[in-house]
Amino acid sequence: MPFLEVKQSGALTLFIGGFISVLFFLSSCSMTYFKWFTDIEQDRSQFHSLLRIGMTGKEINRVAIWQMGIVFFIPILTGVLHSVFALYSLSHMLAINLLQTSLVVIGIYCTAAFLYFLLAQREYMKHI
Repeated sequence: MPFLEVKQSGALTLFIGGFISVLFFLSSCSMTYFKWFTDIEQDRSQFHSLLRIGMTGKEINRVAIWQMGIVFFIPILTGVLHSVFALYSLSHMLAINLLQTSLVVIGIYCTAAFLYFLLAQREYMKHI
């Protein structure tokens, strides 16, 4: 009976963690998207100034993608690091291996975030 209880608590923990991951993903994406599009006029004028002083469009795109990537991926990296350490500690506390399953969920999360970033930055660059 104790094994079943531990297994069920691990499943509940992963469900709650997955749910929190979805909420974090949605809030992170929404905040970043909002920030990008509230700063679009300022960025547009800066990029036009860079074009006038001789930077190519390709160089400006690279700079813009780096700036957007830093703003977008820092919270995700922080969340992933926190999750890995927390789940590692929880695995030792419950004496079950949660890390492998958690890494799969984290991998899916990071893949979804990267795909969202590609789509969002492409749309952003169209508006600049």
